[in-house]
Amino acid sequence: MTSSSSLNPVIKCCLFDMDGLLINTEDIYTLSTSLLLKQYNRPPMTWEFKTQVMGLPGPEVYKKFVKYFNLEGMLTQEEYSEKQHKIQEQLWETCAFLPGVEDMLNYLYAIGIPIAICTSSTKVKFDLKIVNSIKKLIEKFDAIILGDDERLEGGFGKPHPRIYELGLEAVNSKNCTNIKPSETIVFEDAVLGCQAGKAFGANVCWIPHTELFCKISDFKKDFDGEKDATVIQSMSEFPFKNFEFLSVKK
Repeated sequence: MTSSSSLNPVIKCCLFDMDGLLINTEDIYTLSTSLLLKQYNRPPMTWEFKTQVMGLPGPEVYKKFVKYFNLEGMLTQEEYSEKQHKIQEQLWETCAFLPGVEDMLNYLYAIGIPIAICTSSTKVKFDLKIVNSIKKLIEKFDAIILGDDERLEGGFGKPHPRIYELGLEAVNSKNCTNIKPSETIVFEDAVLGCQAGKAFGANVCWIPHTELFCKISDFKKDFDGEKDATVIQSMSEFPFKNFEFLSVKK
């Protein structure tokens, strides 16, 4: 895991989404939502809908959910949250790291690259997902910015770059550094998150769910090939040779 050219972007910090990128929670969300839809005699959730809401804050997901599945007036936001929570409680214990993630995070930690999580998950859901071996590794992160952070209120969720701005601010504050957005990599599994990373000014690495490759045309609307973003199928495929990692930890 070494860099090969001084012409490559210098990277001093990595910022990560969480759901569907670090851990397998997107599959859990798909299952829980399909089980909820079954209660209302609706078909299972499709990726056509899922791609519209991945990375969005909870309230925004609810608005799109009731409209898309014709449930307006039949399900309040409070009921939606309660029902989802009840179903998901039984599923969070199956949370696990996705392929290549543990090796990547351990490597960055070992070479002194600050790492942060910037996720739309709320504090309650975040705590429920951090189970088993996940919790020990999560403790190595320099900063964690959650979706219910009051600084994100008023429409500053993804695709707005604010969550990544906050993540880098926290990293710089903790390490007494002045890392710039251009010296970071934003890792995302959702197109909206990639748009947030690009607006933030970071190098972007998109690692979509297998089902999302059918939406790669949507991704290309905002990104001009490899010069705008790295696209891989697994964290284990990350092209270290294309970047120069520079430790900032003392």
